[in-house]
Amino acid sequence: MSTSSQWCTIESDPGVFTSLVESFGVRGVEFTELYSLDDDILSKVAEEGIYGLIFLFKHGGEEVAAGPSNPDADVKDSPIEYGTLLSASETPPDLFFARQVTGNACATQAILSVLINAAPASEPEIASDSSSTPKNSSSTFKLGKTLSDLREFTRNFDAGLRGEMIGASEEIRTAHNSFARADALIGDDVRPPDGAETEDVFHFVAYVPHPPPLSSAAVVTDGAGTDANVSVEVSATECYELDGLCTGPVRLTCASEGDNATIPRWLRTAREAIQKRIARYPMGEVKFNLMAVVRDKRATLQQALRSATLASMGVEGEAKEDYMGTINELKMKLMDEGNKRAEWQKENERRRHNYLPFCFELIRALAASGKMDKFVKEANEKVEARKLAFKKA
Repeated sequence: MSTSSQWCTIESDPGVFTSLVESFGVRGVEFTELYSLDDDILSKVAEEGIYGLIFLFKHGGEEVAAGPSNPDADVKDSPIEYGTLLSASETPPDLFFARQVTGNACATQAILSVLINAAPASEPEIASDSSSTPKNSSSTFKLGKTLSDLREFTRNFDAGLRGEMIGASEEIRTAHNSFARADALIGDDVRPPDGAETEDVFHFVAYVPHPPPLSSAAVVTDGAGTDANVSVEVSATECYELDGLCTGPVRLTCASEGDNATIPRWLRTAREAIQKRIARYPMGEVKFNLMAVVRDKRATLQQALRSATLASMGVEGEAKEDYMGTINELKMKLMDEGNKRAEWQKENERRRHNYLPFCFELIRALAASGKMDKFVKEANEKVEARKLAFKKA
């Protein structure tokens, strides 16, 4: 395989994923990392407007191998515990599922699974000026030409051929590989020598509601003309696990009705499936990562700011002061979001930068100055001291 057709591994990071999807035209979404599956965390992302989840785990690290590839595994340790693996004929015709046929593409493929399934069937033209953004939250999510064309072109393809089309997309592969490590010593295709310890292999899967809710966080206007976010859920919405290494999607067994009405049922269903996946691993395993694909927070804040500004024009006195306090608070939150985006951009530039020439020159300079041996000796002494302290602990 030529280098130009290879896909690199990329870091599971909200700044990386958000920049990745924006680079091929997606607008109106961002990624946020979830550090727990508690009710308060899920309620918060549901209120913000959530389109799906992306779960990272160590592939092959389960105590009992699970899935159709291991028919001898106990029923309780197989996907049937939390869902049903569907054949091509059983899969809903409008559910986008693609097999992973390209190495290292699982991150981007999981992301595409969420975005394509969440996107509205037709996309209105949205002006770049934020003041022209429609008030319907689903309208602010724009799939973009690249993914819209992919969705339409592969509409009648089987899952394997869809995976081939994703792997063959030069635009998507180029965007994915723009986050490759900038080192020239070790490539992803270089195998370690026999007997050497191999690195852990990780895999991404997606969890999506289907059919997608009419609006994950619809914006409605109350009698006073003030916009408010409310969760709207289609009662028939089910949750699917989309794993490109499986032969088809897994329709998850719906979670029981919960006391917390702020968490959509599909999200509670996904939580149960993720918890059961984690339970397969040895006690103490912590190498997991969970991302939520949510509405761009800036769009929500800008919308609320416009509404508060308009409402403040027709009042005076204490009511006016209350609105001004709200407006200032929203402006501060928008500033925080801008700072977050700037930090993401800075971190992505650092990821892309090749620091190896600098390291080589630093080592050469230390050797030329005669200080290299001293620094190496001090470093070795610190390592031995740490080992000794660890043994005594």
